[in-house]
Amino acid sequence: MRSYIAISIVLAVSLFSFSYIQKEINSFNPQPAEMLVTTPNYLHELYTLAPIMKKVAECESGDRQFDKYGNVVMGEISADTGRFQINYVHWKKADQMGIDLHTEQGNAEYALYLYNQKGTQPWKNSSHCWKPYLASQS
Repeated sequence: MRSYIAISIVLAVSLFSFSYIQKEINSFNPQPAEMLVTTPNYLHELYTLAPIMKKVAECESGDRQFDKYGNVVMGEISADTGRFQINYVHWKKADQMGIDLHTEQGNAEYALYLYNQKGTQPWKNSSHCWKPYLASQS
């Protein structure tokens, strides 16, 4: 009986979480904004300011914003978006800042914002891939 109740609770929480994520995905409506990464070579600028971010992008998305069909690269398990696999929990803030995560420049701009706020912590799940780069730079 206890396992039935536990399974029911897990299922209810999972369904609630999925509906919340779907609501966030459906409500995402980016607005144009002034960019923090300002040069036409915004990726070069980002990678110069924070060299580890090139390795993060390689580990997260193969350093691609779009797949071979022109669709924005999305996470396999979660609603992570673009070159830097910006998680859905950041979509609202990006939207408030007027940043479109579905564009190459917007994704790079928000990645720089996150990096300036939290370092590499937002990409900790791929640290097994990019952390050796940090050690090689010491």
